[in-house]
Amino acid sequence: MGRKPKLSADMKVCICKQYLDGEKSAAELSQEYGIYCNTIHRWAKSYQSKGASAFDIKLHNAAYTKEFKQQVVEAYLNGGGSMEDLAIRYDIPSRETLRRWIMKYNNLEMLKDYDPKPEVYMKDRSRNTTLDERIEIVKYCLGHETNYKKTAEVFDVSYTQVYQWVKK
Repeated sequence: MGRKPKLSADMKVCICKQYLDGEKSAAELSQEYGIYCNTIHRWAKSYQSKGASAFDIKLHNAAYTKEFKQQVVEAYLNGGGSMEDLAIRYDIPSRETLRRWIMKYNNLEMLKDYDPKPEVYMKDRSRNTTLDERIEIVKYCLGHETNYKKTAEVFDVSYTQVYQWVKK
């Protein structure tokens, strides 16, 4: 089941063109389509940068390495642009994602790799395991920075199982 945006890509392009061509203000478009002015501004920037492809539907979350996250955060901290501009330049879906990375970086928390693996979260059936296997799985997880997703993938069990066993 994919993501379904409220407005089609064609409609977003139409709104951007009306705004950028000066036919209507962001406030008028906001009133007409029931969307925030800030959203129209963000769409317009994305449209100017990437054209109509800015509104292509992404079926899955993007994968980000810790090096990539650090590069973007350092670009922001060194004055490489606003959060909005950097999100558009580096193809990050929202400035909020970047804001969270900056907060972690400033709080000296480690930025981790993110590689979405829906199959780990959405396993059809859980595998039967013995108590000894569970103990081994928990030890592995704790020894690898409590990385539930990687542990679930390595041992072919669900993310939820690993999480629950570690918490117990």
